[in-house]
Amino acid sequence: MLWKEPPRLTAAHFVHTMGSNVVREESQMYRIREGLIPTILGFIVTVLGIILMQNRRLDRTVSNTILGFGLGHIVLGVIDLFEHRHYR
Repeated sequence: MLWKEPPRLTAAHFVHTMGSNVVREESQMYRIREGLIPTILGFIVTVLGIILMQNRRLDRTVSNTILGFGLGHIVLGVIDLFEHRHYR
């Protein structure tokens, strides 16, 4: 061929905003860095573990386990954030 064919675009490549003709690429609209969700989830679970440590009627093993899971999520999420920091 002497000419270059245009790329074939499907509906999955674009997201139409409601009520307007503006078309944005999906990758630019929903850019969440890898590792951010586990870090936020770990923060929430860690706070829950700290709150449960204040409760005297609850076994300390349960609250320490929840706290450990939360801290583990934070560590793994931060590792993902640092590993994928160049993929913006």
